[in-house]
Amino acid sequence: MIQQTLQQGASADYQQAVEIWQTEGAVAALAYLESRRSFALVTAQRHARRATVAAAYAEAEKRERNQSLQQFVLEAELLQSQLKWEPALKLREQVAELATDWFEARNYLGILLLKLARYADAEPHLRAVVALAAKPEDEAIALNNLAQLLQDTNRRAEAEPLMRRALAIDEQSYGDQHPLVAIRLNNLAQVLQATNRLAEAEPLMWRALAIDEQSSGDQHPNVARDLNNLALLLQATNRLAEPLMRRALAIDEQSYGDQHPSVAIDLNNLALLLEATNRLAEAEPLMRRALAIAEQSYGDQHPN
Repeated sequence: MIQQTLQQGASADYQQAVEIWQTEGAVAALAYLESRRSFALVTAQRHARRATVAAAYAEAEKRERNQSLQQFVLEAELLQSQLKWEPALKLREQVAELATDWFEARNYLGILLLKLARYADAEPHLRAVVALAAKPEDEAIALNNLAQLLQDTNRRAEAEPLMRRALAIDEQSYGDQHPLVAIRLNNLAQVLQATNRLAEAEPLMWRALAIDEQSSGDQHPNVARDLNNLALLLQATNRLAEPLMRRALAIDEQSYGDQHPSVAIDLNNLALLLEATNRLAEAEPLMRRALAIAEQSYGDQHPN
Protein backbone atom coordinates (compact mmCIF):
# COMPACT_ATOMS: atom_id res chain seq x y z
CA MET A 1 0.00 0.00 0.00
CA ILE A 2 2.80 2.40 0.91
CA GLN A 3 4.67 1.85 -2.35
CA GLN A 4 1.45 2.29 -4.31
CA THR A 5 0.73 5.59 -2.51
CA LEU A 6 4.23 6.84 -3.18
CA GLN A 7 3.93 5.96 -6.86
CA GLN A 8 0.59 7.74 -7.15
CA GLY A 9 1.94 10.88 -5.48
CA ALA A 10 2.21 11.57 -1.76
CA SER A 11 2.66 14.67 0.39
CA ALA A 12 6.09 15.75 1.58
CA ASP A 13 5.12 14.83 5.16
CA TYR A 14 4.04 11.36 4.08
CA GLN A 15 7.31 10.79 2.25
CA GLN A 16 9.31 12.10 5.22
CA ALA A 17 7.43 9.83 7.63
CA VAL A 18 8.13 6.79 5.46
CA GLU A 19 11.81 7.67 5.32
CA ILE A 20 11.96 8.08 9.15
CA TRP A 21 10.14 4.77 9.62
CA GLN A 22 12.58 2.95 7.35
CA THR A 23 15.67 4.48 8.96
CA GLU A 24 14.71 5.16 12.60
CA GLY A 25 11.69 2.91 13.23
CA ALA A 26 7.96 3.21 13.82
CA VAL A 27 8.15 5.14 17.10
CA ALA A 28 10.14 7.97 15.50
CA ALA A 29 7.79 8.01 12.48
CA LEU A 30 4.74 8.25 14.76
CA ALA A 31 6.31 11.13 16.69
CA TYR A 32 6.97 12.99 13.46
CA LEU A 33 3.43 12.42 12.16
CA GLU A 34 1.97 13.62 15.47
CA SER A 35 4.02 16.80 15.24
CA ARG A 36 2.66 17.50 11.76
CA ARG A 37 -0.95 16.52 12.47
CA SER A 38 -2.36 20.03 13.05
CA PHE A 39 -0.81 21.42 9.90
CA ALA A 40 -2.05 18.47 7.83
CA LEU A 41 -5.56 18.83 9.24
CA VAL A 42 -5.76 22.54 8.42
CA THR A 43 -4.48 21.87 4.89
CA ALA A 44 -6.98 19.02 4.36
CA GLN A 45 -9.87 21.15 5.62
CA ARG A 46 -8.95 23.97 3.24
CA HIS A 47 -8.85 21.60 0.27
CA ALA A 48 -12.09 19.94 1.34
CA ARG A 49 -13.85 23.30 1.33
CA ARG A 50 -12.45 24.08 -2.10
CA ALA A 51 -13.54 20.67 -3.39
CA THR A 52 -17.07 21.21 -2.06
CA VAL A 53 -17.30 24.57 -3.79
CA ALA A 54 -15.87 23.13 -7.01
CA ALA A 55 -18.34 20.21 -6.94
CA ALA A 56 -21.28 22.56 -6.41
CA TYR A 57 -20.05 24.76 -9.25
CA ALA A 58 -19.67 21.71 -11.50
CA GLU A 59 -23.23 20.58 -10.73
CA ALA A 60 -24.56 24.04 -11.48
CA GLU A 61 -22.71 24.07 -14.78
CA LYS A 62 -24.20 20.69 -15.69
CA ARG A 63 -27.71 21.96 -14.96
CA GLU A 64 -27.12 25.05 -17.09
CA ARG A 65 -25.69 22.89 -19.86
CA ASN A 66 -28.66 20.54 -19.82
CA GLN A 67 -31.13 23.43 -19.84
CA SER A 68 -29.35 24.89 -22.87
CA LEU A 69 -29.65 21.54 -24.64
CA GLN A 70 -33.32 20.92 -23.82
CA GLN A 71 -34.51 22.70 -26.95
CA PHE A 72 -32.44 20.30 -29.05
CA VAL A 73 -34.00 17.37 -27.22
CA LEU A 74 -37.46 18.75 -27.98
CA GLU A 75 -36.56 19.39 -31.61
CA ALA A 76 -35.34 15.81 -31.97
CA GLU A 77 -38.55 14.53 -30.38
CA LEU A 78 -40.65 16.50 -32.84
CA LEU A 79 -38.56 15.29 -35.78
CA GLN A 80 -39.06 11.71 -34.65
CA SER A 81 -42.81 12.27 -34.41
CA GLN A 82 -42.62 13.21 -38.11
CA LEU A 83 -40.52 10.07 -38.81
CA LYS A 84 -37.53 12.23 -39.78
CA TRP A 85 -35.00 9.87 -38.33
CA GLU A 86 -31.67 11.14 -39.63
CA PRO A 87 -31.96 14.82 -38.57
CA ALA A 88 -33.33 13.65 -35.22
CA LEU A 89 -30.38 11.29 -34.83
CA LYS A 90 -27.86 14.04 -35.56
CA LEU A 91 -29.38 16.21 -32.84
CA ARG A 92 -29.45 13.32 -30.37
CA GLU A 93 -25.79 12.59 -31.09
CA GLN A 94 -24.80 16.24 -30.62
CA VAL A 95 -26.58 16.44 -27.29
CA ALA A 96 -25.09 13.17 -26.03
CA GLU A 97 -21.59 14.21 -27.09
CA LEU A 98 -21.86 17.44 -25.11
CA ALA A 99 -23.51 15.76 -22.12
CA THR A 100 -22.08 12.27 -21.82
CA ASP A 101 -23.18 12.08 -18.18
CA TRP A 102 -26.80 13.15 -18.81
CA PHE A 103 -29.04 10.12 -18.31
CA GLU A 104 -31.87 11.32 -20.53
CA ALA A 105 -29.62 12.35 -23.42
CA ARG A 106 -27.80 9.02 -23.60
CA ASN A 107 -31.02 7.10 -23.11
CA TYR A 108 -32.90 8.92 -25.89
CA LEU A 109 -29.99 8.39 -28.27
CA GLY A 110 -29.77 4.69 -27.43
CA ILE A 111 -33.51 4.20 -27.93
CA LEU A 112 -33.45 5.94 -31.31
CA LEU A 113 -30.50 3.85 -32.49
CA LEU A 114 -32.35 0.76 -31.30
CA LYS A 115 -35.46 1.81 -33.21
CA LEU A 116 -33.31 2.24 -36.34
CA ALA A 117 -31.84 -1.26 -35.80
CA ARG A 118 -28.33 0.15 -35.36
CA TYR A 119 -27.67 -2.26 -32.55
CA ALA A 120 -23.88 -2.01 -32.35
CA ASP A 121 -24.13 1.78 -32.09
CA ALA A 122 -26.96 1.63 -29.54
CA GLU A 123 -25.42 -0.84 -27.12
CA PRO A 124 -22.65 1.31 -25.57
CA HIS A 125 -25.13 4.11 -24.91
CA LEU A 126 -27.71 1.79 -23.37
CA ARG A 127 -25.07 0.17 -21.16
CA ALA A 128 -23.81 3.60 -20.09
CA VAL A 129 -27.36 4.59 -19.17
CA VAL A 130 -27.57 1.71 -16.67
CA ALA A 131 -24.50 3.09 -14.91
CA LEU A 132 -25.85 6.66 -15.02
CA ALA A 133 -29.21 5.80 -13.44
CA ALA A 134 -29.42 7.66 -10.12
CA LYS A 135 -32.97 6.67 -9.11
CA PRO A 136 -34.71 3.26 -9.04
CA GLU A 137 -37.20 4.45 -11.66
CA ASP A 138 -34.34 5.42 -13.99
CA GLU A 139 -32.64 2.11 -13.35
CA ALA A 140 -35.79 0.26 -14.44
CA ILE A 141 -35.94 2.30 -17.66
CA ALA A 142 -32.27 1.64 -18.38
CA LEU A 143 -32.50 -2.09 -17.66
CA ASN A 144 -35.60 -2.42 -19.81
CA ASN A 145 -34.04 -0.68 -22.80
CA LEU A 146 -30.81 -2.66 -22.60
CA ALA A 147 -32.83 -5.86 -22.26
CA GLN A 148 -34.81 -4.92 -25.37
CA LEU A 149 -31.59 -4.60 -27.34
CA LEU A 150 -30.35 -7.94 -26.02
CA GLN A 151 -33.62 -9.55 -27.04
CA ASP A 152 -33.49 -7.99 -30.50
CA THR A 153 -29.96 -9.36 -30.95
CA ASN A 154 -30.93 -12.88 -29.81
CA ARG A 155 -29.32 -12.70 -26.37
CA ARG A 156 -32.48 -13.64 -24.54
CA ALA A 157 -30.76 -15.40 -21.66
CA GLU A 158 -29.08 -12.08 -20.85
CA ALA A 159 -32.24 -10.07 -21.43
CA GLU A 160 -34.58 -11.98 -19.14
CA PRO A 161 -32.97 -11.21 -15.75
CA LEU A 162 -32.76 -7.52 -16.66
CA MET A 163 -36.44 -7.48 -17.55
CA ARG A 164 -37.35 -9.20 -14.29
CA ARG A 165 -35.30 -6.63 -12.34
CA ALA A 166 -36.99 -3.75 -14.18
CA LEU A 167 -40.42 -5.22 -13.44
CA ALA A 168 -39.63 -5.67 -9.75
CA ILE A 169 -38.33 -2.09 -9.45
CA ASP A 170 -41.40 -0.57 -11.09
CA GLU A 171 -43.82 -2.66 -9.06
CA GLN A 172 -42.02 -1.45 -5.93
CA SER A 173 -41.93 2.17 -7.15
CA TYR A 174 -45.41 2.56 -8.65
CA GLY A 175 -47.55 -0.34 -7.47
CA ASP A 176 -48.73 -3.29 -9.54
CA GLN A 177 -51.39 -1.44 -11.59
CA HIS A 178 -49.25 1.23 -13.24
CA PRO A 179 -48.87 1.53 -17.05
CA LEU A 180 -45.08 1.18 -16.74
CA VAL A 181 -45.64 -2.16 -15.05
CA ALA A 182 -47.74 -3.19 -18.06
CA ILE A 183 -44.82 -2.38 -20.36
CA ARG A 184 -42.43 -4.45 -18.24
CA LEU A 185 -44.90 -7.34 -18.16
CA ASN A 186 -45.27 -7.24 -21.93
CA ASN A 187 -41.54 -7.20 -22.56
CA LEU A 188 -40.89 -10.08 -20.21
CA ALA A 189 -43.75 -12.02 -21.81
CA GLN A 190 -42.14 -11.52 -25.23
CA VAL A 191 -38.92 -13.14 -24.03
CA LEU A 192 -40.84 -16.01 -22.46
CA GLN A 193 -42.81 -16.55 -25.67
CA ALA A 194 -39.65 -16.42 -27.78
CA THR A 195 -38.15 -19.14 -25.59
CA ASN A 196 -41.31 -21.27 -25.92
CA ARG A 197 -42.61 -20.71 -22.38
CA LEU A 198 -46.08 -19.79 -23.51
CA ALA A 199 -47.83 -20.89 -20.32
CA GLU A 200 -45.64 -18.45 -18.36
CA ALA A 201 -46.05 -15.65 -20.90
CA GLU A 202 -49.84 -15.67 -21.26
CA PRO A 203 -50.87 -14.54 -17.74
CA LEU A 204 -48.40 -11.67 -17.96
CA MET A 205 -50.01 -10.53 -21.22
CA TRP A 206 -53.53 -10.69 -19.83
CA ARG A 207 -52.39 -8.76 -16.76
CA ALA A 208 -50.75 -6.07 -18.94
CA LEU A 209 -53.92 -5.72 -21.03
CA ALA A 210 -56.08 -5.34 -17.92
CA ILE A 211 -53.78 -2.65 -16.50
CA ASP A 212 -53.76 -0.61 -19.72
CA GLU A 213 -57.50 -0.85 -20.29
CA GLN A 214 -58.08 0.31 -16.72
CA SER A 215 -55.50 3.12 -16.75
CA SER A 216 -55.77 4.40 -20.34
CA GLY A 217 -59.14 3.29 -21.69
CA ASP A 218 -59.85 0.65 -24.29
CA GLN A 219 -58.92 2.81 -27.32
CA HIS A 220 -55.36 3.68 -26.30
CA PRO A 221 -52.34 2.59 -28.41
CA ASN A 222 -50.93 0.76 -25.38
CA VAL A 223 -54.03 -1.42 -25.47
CA ALA A 224 -53.41 -2.08 -29.18
CA ARG A 225 -49.87 -3.19 -28.33
CA ASP A 226 -51.18 -5.54 -25.65
CA LEU A 227 -53.84 -6.96 -27.97
CA ASN A 228 -51.27 -7.63 -30.65
CA ASN A 229 -48.94 -9.45 -28.31
CA LEU A 230 -51.73 -11.53 -26.84
CA ALA A 231 -53.14 -12.33 -30.27
CA LEU A 232 -49.78 -13.66 -31.46
CA LEU A 233 -49.63 -15.97 -28.46
CA LEU A 234 -53.18 -17.15 -29.01
CA GLN A 235 -52.35 -17.82 -32.63
CA ALA A 236 -49.28 -19.82 -31.57
CA THR A 237 -51.51 -21.99 -29.37
CA ASN A 238 -54.20 -22.45 -32.05
CA ARG A 239 -56.81 -20.21 -30.43
CA LEU A 240 -58.95 -17.44 -31.87
CA ALA A 241 -56.68 -14.43 -32.39
CA GLU A 242 -58.20 -12.56 -35.34
CA PRO A 243 -60.67 -10.35 -33.41
CA LEU A 244 -57.86 -9.10 -31.20
CA MET A 245 -55.67 -8.28 -34.20
CA ARG A 246 -58.44 -6.42 -35.98
CA ARG A 247 -59.22 -4.45 -32.83
CA ALA A 248 -55.52 -3.53 -32.45
CA LEU A 249 -55.38 -2.37 -36.08
CA ALA A 250 -58.48 -0.21 -35.65
CA ILE A 251 -57.09 1.43 -32.50
CA ASP A 252 -53.73 2.25 -34.12
CA GLU A 253 -55.29 3.60 -37.30
CA GLN A 254 -57.53 5.82 -35.20
CA SER A 255 -54.65 6.93 -32.96
CA TYR A 256 -51.88 7.44 -35.53
CA GLY A 257 -53.43 7.52 -38.97
CA ASP A 258 -53.07 4.84 -41.62
CA GLN A 259 -49.38 5.43 -42.50
CA HIS A 260 -47.73 4.85 -39.11
CA PRO A 261 -45.16 2.08 -38.41
CA SER A 262 -47.39 0.63 -35.69
CA VAL A 263 -50.13 0.21 -38.29
CA ALA A 264 -47.66 -1.65 -40.51
CA ILE A 265 -46.96 -4.08 -37.67
CA ASP A 266 -50.68 -4.63 -37.13
CA LEU A 267 -51.25 -5.21 -40.83
CA ASN A 268 -48.39 -7.65 -41.04
CA ASN A 269 -49.59 -9.67 -38.06
CA LEU A 270 -53.13 -9.86 -39.40
CA ALA A 271 -51.88 -10.80 -42.86
CA LEU A 272 -49.78 -13.66 -41.47
CA LEU A 273 -52.81 -14.98 -39.63
CA LEU A 274 -54.89 -14.80 -42.82
CA GLU A 275 -52.13 -16.59 -44.69
CA ALA A 276 -52.00 -19.31 -42.02
CA THR A 277 -55.76 -19.84 -42.41
CA ASN A 278 -55.43 -20.09 -46.20
CA ARG A 279 -57.05 -16.71 -46.97
CA LEU A 280 -54.25 -15.62 -49.25
CA ALA A 281 -56.29 -13.19 -51.33
CA GLU A 282 -57.13 -11.25 -48.17
CA ALA A 283 -53.58 -11.42 -46.81
CA GLU A 284 -51.65 -10.13 -49.84
CA PRO A 285 -52.95 -6.53 -49.98
CA LEU A 286 -52.34 -6.14 -46.24
CA MET A 287 -48.75 -7.30 -46.66
CA ARG A 288 -48.17 -4.94 -49.57
CA ARG A 289 -49.62 -2.07 -47.57
CA ALA A 290 -47.45 -2.92 -44.55
CA LEU A 291 -44.35 -3.02 -46.75
CA ALA A 292 -45.14 0.37 -48.28
CA ILE A 293 -45.59 1.95 -44.85
CA ALA A 294 -42.36 0.46 -43.49
CA GLU A 295 -40.33 1.57 -46.52
CA GLN A 296 -41.79 5.05 -46.24
CA SER A 297 -41.17 5.21 -42.50
CA TYR A 298 -37.68 3.73 -42.18
CA GLY A 299 -36.21 3.50 -45.67
CA ASP A 300 -35.72 0.33 -47.66
CA GLN A 301 -32.75 -1.05 -45.64
CA HIS A 302 -34.42 -1.40 -42.24
CA PRO A 303 -35.09 -4.91 -40.80
CA ASN A 304 -38.83 -4.15 -40.61
